[in-house]
Amino acid sequence: MRFGYTLLTEQAGPRQLVAGAAAAEQAGFDFEVMSDHHSPWLDEQGHAPYAWSTWGR
Repeated sequence: MRFGYTLLTEQAGPRQLVAGAAAAEQAGFDFEVMSDHHSPWLDEQGHAPYAWSTWGR
């Protein structure tokens, strides 16, 4: 069994996403996945950075 951590681009900015990925790795998660929406589902969410640029940080 493997456990993953989901990074939601609609709910966090790039720095928070990268910090979350690092924390998940340190906590022992086997992998991270990230949504790749170009815009948030709701205007109130206000984020949605480009997933591939964020992964490169």
